[in-house]
Amino acid sequence: MRKIALKFPFVKPVMLLGTVILMVTLACGGSPSAPANPPDDSFSYPIRVLKDGTNEYVPNATVTIEVSGLAPLQGLTDTNGFARIFIDTSYVKKPARILIVANNYEPYRREIDLVKDTLPDTIPLTLTRNETMPSPGRQASTPIATQVMQETSPNASEPSVDLTGKWDFWFKGYRSIDENGTERNQTWDHRAIMELSQTGGRIIGEYLDATTAKGTVCKQANISGTIEPDRKIELTVQFYGSCCDGSKVAIEGELIENDKIIGMSNPLGAPLPDPRSECNTWWANIEGNRVN
Repeated sequence: MRKIALKFPFVKPVMLLGTVILMVTLACGGSPSAPANPPDDSFSYPIRVLKDGTNEYVPNATVTIEVSGLAPLQGLTDTNGFARIFIDTSYVKKPARILIVANNYEPYRREIDLVKDTLPDTIPLTLTRNETMPSPGRQASTPIATQVMQETSPNASEPSVDLTGKWDFWFKGYRSIDENGTERNQTWDHRAIMELSQTGGRIIGEYLDATTAKGTVCKQANISGTIEPDRKIELTVQFYGSCCDGSKVAIEGELIENDKIIGMSNPLGAPLPDPRSECNTWWANIEGNRVN
């Protein structure tokens, strides 16, 4: 039987092309290399808070690290005055400010650079003036008549003003975090009507109403805080309900007249999940005026 040779005119060129591709691939290292991952230089920052001049721990102190353009980082000290804050790569080597706040202590502020192994690991807090007790020697040398007068006189450590009543607060010059995690300025103001009640140096209250020229604003919040004899005021506003549930805002101000408060507001805690939410609009200058 006669065999018939089958000819495929394209076989040789295809085989030749495949051989060339294989040789080029081998010459280049066999396969494309994967892009290198950026180095992960994040780290954990341990910090301990103590009473100044002693080894006494300060529990429940709020430690906040603020970096311009990024969400604040925050931790709370335990019973041993210890807190640990995770510093993500995006924060590393950036200038920042550390703020530590605890009841009965002066606030602590310090400018830092977020560089590993260079951050302060122990922070001393100073008692507020009205919490500083007199020495036993001074107590013993006080005449009895003077002691009787002090016992029958109003408590000198209590403020001489009463904030009880309705207050109209304006929050001016907002800053917030946008969807890209960067800081943006707002040009509109926020207004809140608060009902405050004062007993001694303690203040409690609630939002009665809140309005703004555009957007939405939360109208349900509880208020707690203190006023010092020097008229320094610290308030915490905690929202609840369907709007910004659980978010907190700190107000630090001063009563400059019996009917006027000026100061600033700043965040307490991490931003809520949606960075575009006005719940993250925390930084502002404030002015409050008594309305009754």
